[in-house]
Amino acid sequence: MTEYERLSLHLQATLVSGLSLMVVQSKLQSSDENAGYMQQVLNWQNQVARVLETLKSVLG
Repeated sequence: MTEYERLSLHLQATLVSGLSLMVVQSKLQSSDENAGYMQQVLNWQNQVARVLETLKSVLG
């Protein structure tokens, strides 16, 4: 397993944990706030994807 693959798996696991927590939190909030949580999740996913792409290009 390359360093990139290891980092990728770690980030994916972190992302899944964070998403699970956000889903639980969103269940406790009003529907208006749910939309805000979903937007945060999408933004976070995009940031993680950019980080992974950067790592991939740096590590080759």
